[in-house]
Amino acid sequence: MNNASLNKIILSLTVFLSHANFTENITTSIDDNGIVTISGQKVMTESLTGKAMQEKLQREQKKVSQPLEQAQQEVIKSEKTLRELQEELQREFTKFENDSKTMSNDAREKKQIELQDKALDFEGKKRVFERDTTKLQADARKIEMKMNELYQNEMTKIDTLVKATIEEEAKKRGWKIVLMKESVMFAASKTDQTDVIIKALDEKTKALNMAKKEAIEKKSDPKNAKK
Repeated sequence: MNNASLNKIILSLTVFLSHANFTENITTSIDDNGIVTISGQKVMTESLTGKAMQEKLQREQKKVSQPLEQAQQEVIKSEKTLRELQEELQREFTKFENDSKTMSNDAREKKQIELQDKALDFEGKKRVFERDTTKLQADARKIEMKMNELYQNEMTKIDTLVKATIEEEAKKRGWKIVLMKESVMFAASKTDQTDVIIKALDEKTKALNMAKKEAIEKKSDPKNAKK
């Protein structure tokens, strides 16, 4: 995944976590130990959940982009061919203009027809190139829309999981406020509880993966299939 895609994912998680301030019996005087900061970027880049999401998006993007890349190479090749044909036609027209005065009428007329046919052939190939270019652009927009939809779906899943993890850890550890580290001007290092969230999130991810694996194995078991 390119840096733009990764930054987009991190930014979305940052926006989510910046609004995930969980309070419990908050008064005007809050103990420092009840104020916690979490780095959304670290959660995204170091947790199993964040890594899995990035890898999934990378695989899907590579899968859907491969046919587009092949079509793009064909368009580039066609563009080069057209440019060479156009240059060759220009040279032939220039030569004809210079030689036409010394040519016989029959030879001149024959050469004119030949050049006209070549010009028509060039225009036909040019229209095909323009059609292929338009289709390539349309396909690129479709892929972009598909990747954006997948990205939104994956972000919804990870948002839900991260939010639930933060809520659980906040209640269990007595945190009063959870702030996004990237959104505060300064926070002492002792307030950073990112590693706690990453560990809890990884445990959730491992448990979910294990449950999925067991479900698949159970479903594929011939005994269970008969039942």
